Amino acid sequence: MKRNRWFCTLLLMFVTAGMLQAAEWTRKSAALMTSWGEQIDPEHVWEEYPRPQMVRSDWMNLNGVWEYFRREGSTSLTVENIVSRFSKRILVPFGVESALSGIMEQDYSKVANSTLMYRRTFTLTEAFKDKRTLLHFGAVDWSCAVFVNRTLV
Repeated sequence: MKRNRWFCTLLLMFVTAGMLQAAEWTRKSAALMTSWGEQIDPEHVWEEYPRPQMVRSDWMNLNGVWEYFRREGSTSLTVENIVSRFSKRILVPFGVESALSGIMEQDYSKVANSTLMYRRTFTLTEAFKDKRTLLHFGAVDWSCAVFVNRTLV
């Protein structure tokens, strides 16, 4: 009985530690920062509907802190070989080079044969139940592979 309690406590500590780690994001400092950039709240980033001429009544903004890593080379895309690599946090919708992303990557020697990988989990609200759901990725460069519920779509 005592052994099970310790196991549950340790499991809870690991789960809690994982949740705290997922919340980590820090803004970088750049030579030129606006007052808006200095006051940005990662929980409320660019919440306006992105295409005002096409506003929908039911929509969800996925801007905010995402998990991120740079995949070197051309290893195959499977959930099993990428899921454990997400070690950094990036603030979307900002580019990896910007201070507001929290990455501010300036080492372009890595760019040539690499791919940026992002991950975000979310739950659809009741408003989306039994409806068709459309995902928009506004800043994909030229190629995108999307996994939904661990399935490449």
